[in-house]
Amino acid sequence: MRYLILEDGSIYAGEGFGADRETTGEVVFTTGMTGYQEAITDQSYADQILVFTNPLIGNYGITLADYESLEPKIKGVICHQVDRHPDNWRMQTTLPKFLEHLDIPEKLEDI
Repeated sequence: MRYLILEDGSIYAGEGFGADRETTGEVVFTTGMTGYQEAITDQSYADQILVFTNPLIGNYGITLADYESLEPKIKGVICHQVDRHPDNWRMQTTLPKFLEHLDIPEKLEDI
């Protein structure tokens, strides 16, 4: 179980995926229906915890050709559900493995 604790004291619990460590950052959101990999690797989200409003991300995996930047700077990812077994002929890894490899902390699911 992982927790999102906001400045006002609100606490949200959820299942973790990816790297397992604590982090801090400004919580921001994206309403994009696709492009989760591009958003995660977008430098404009540096030092922020990115919330995806689309209920499912990770469904087409991660592909090197779709990076915005090779060194993502986000502090974390929050989503409702992540696909751990995507099926895409272009993908090179899954979203959870990608985030764990990059040591991107505090990924919460089903909050």
